[in-house]
Amino acid sequence: MWTIALYGTNTSHQLDADGELSLSQLPANPATNNEWLKVSIYGASPTYNDESTTIDTPGGYQVERAVLRRQLKLQLETITFPSGMAIIETLKALKLKKEIYLYNIDYPVALHKANYAVRVNIKTMVEDDYENGEKNITLEVVKTKVE
Repeated sequence: MWTIALYGTNTSHQLDADGELSLSQLPANPATNNEWLKVSIYGASPTYNDESTTIDTPGGYQVERAVLRRQLKLQLETITFPSGMAIIETLKALKLKKEIYLYNIDYPVALHKANYAVRVNIKTMVEDDYENGEKNITLEVVKTKVE
């Protein structure tokens, strides 16, 4: 199991060229600060969604404008019903924020630069395991800035 932290705010921030924000502009120490939602995950394999477009130029040439957007599919730790339901409500409240930031606490693959958090959009999916009284939560995380 690894841990990431998520933080939502309605304050607008100016991102750097990588779509990331210095931690100095967010609540301090995501690993211990309760303003950050700590989420235990099984994995976060990064992939890229190809959003490239073809542009027609004068003279009849076509040029591909390469655009990639980083995505993560995070499988969260299984929760038990009803005691674990608070995480679903917390994720709903987070989704309603204007800006959401992800900080990698201890996942072994870099998700952003050191001392930075990356701005993302999230989608929560909940799969019910009625027989065992559990819920499996998956977060689809998409970086807001294209690469």
